Amino acid sequence: MTAVQPTALMSGRYQRAFTIAVVFLVAGWHLAGAGGQLLHNRAAYGSFAFQCGMWLVMALAITAGSVLVLRGAPGWCPAWTVAVIALIASIAAAAASPAGQMLAVGGGAAIASRPGAGTTVTVSWPA
Repeated sequence: MTAVQPTALMSGRYQRAFTIAVVFLVAGWHLAGAGGQLLHNRAAYGSFAFQCGMWLVMALAITAGSVLVLRGAPGWCPAWTVAVIALIASIAAAAASPAGQMLAVGGGAAIASRPGAGTTVTVSWPA
């Protein structure tokens, strides 16, 4: 049996810390960002209860995904199950959103792919 090398131990610690940081970032964005936008634009939705339900489904998917990731590398079946549930809830919520409310803060995003030149992602929002 070989001893754990200090660099491998340090790398493992950084990887774990990064994983925890990503979990907090995603959960914080969903709670404050998406939740705040949902509450701010509640009068614009045809069914505020439906939007809240989809927000809750995505919150539960984030929670389940976080638990799976923090326990170790999840198998493909649980990982894909969580991803598909979140995707379906996201599409359903987007389809039921009023026109212009998807990026209610006025932001925009674009992805351009040029053969041989790579892919460019542009995200913008008003100052």
